[in-house]
Amino acid sequence: MNISEVTDALILKAIKYDDSSVIVHAYTRRFGLESYLARGVRKKGAKIRIALLQPMNLTQMTVVKNKKGRLHIIKELTLSPMYASIPFDLKKNAIIIFINEVLGKILKEETPHEELFDFLKEYLIELDHATNNYSNTHLFMLAQLTQYLGILPNFDRTGWFDMLEGVSVVNKPIHDYFIAHEERFLFETLFSTDQKEQKHLKFTNEQRAMLLNMLTAYYAIHIPGTDRLKSKEILHVVLQG
Repeated sequence: MNISEVTDALILKAIKYDDSSVIVHAYTRRFGLESYLARGVRKKGAKIRIALLQPMNLTQMTVVKNKKGRLHIIKELTLSPMYASIPFDLKKNAIIIFINEVLGKILKEETPHEELFDFLKEYLIELDHATNNYSNTHLFMLAQLTQYLGILPNFDRTGWFDMLEGVSVVNKPIHDYFIAHEERFLFETLFSTDQKEQKHLKFTNEQRAMLLNMLTAYYAIHIPGTDRLKSKEILHVVLQG
């Protein structure tokens, strides 16, 4: 017997299944990463409208869990909460498109991780509520995300930061994957700044681009498949404006 379950879910993408239905990939609080069939969403007057399934929407879903290995079904879906500013703000849109691409590459586990889901939800809600000084939020978000992925850097020593080992070292590494003194201090700032103080830090466009390059390089070393992020350059251009 199939059972109906309720869970909070972050929509990652929706792919056309047939003329009226889509397959939804979502990161859920209760079940981790799952795929669902949303029937009839492309029809006029649909109970679940296709607009609700936009990438990075926060939702609450009632789903029918199929025990026979077939696709689970979305029975009901509401926005939880509905964004007030993200859909209408070019910079915020560029940020969540980038974050969506990153999450699409790193979220592979079906095992639920409630703390990670709550972190992502809180970040998106805070971004939606932000009225200024949010052009660096994606940098702090990626830095904080490392602790949930098991790749949090260790900066307990002065000197170089060894990106392969994820630790600071006194002696210069013999390979090329390291961050030198001044850049290392800037990189460490992303991980050491208190959340309340983050919005007061100001980076130049050059510093912001450099930090994003260092973060994505660090991710690429430790999480396979994250080395080519198509939206990164677009994000850089939009945030310069």
